Amino acid sequence: HVHCYFAEPTHSPSMLIGLMTGLHDQVSVQDFGIDNMTAADGLAVGRPSGFVGRVVQPILNGVYTVTDERMKEMLRWVYETE
Repeated sequence: HVHCYFAEPTHSPSMLIGLMTGLHDQVSVQDFGIDNMTAADGLAVGRPSGFVGRVVQPILNGVYTVTDERMKEMLRWVYETE
């Protein structure tokens, strides 16, 4: 079996919020007082894609958040093991 999960920065969990509320692109992280400031700038979108949310929702098993500190630790681990 294959399980699909999205990982998002704790300060930019836009897809998590869009999926959990069912509002998709009609909601943003700022609506929840989240600052959208993260070192993971490639993932730092305040408002999720409604198209993507609706497409992946039926096949997505979950979404979890990761702190910037933890992401940096994981990158360091990958670098050191290469």
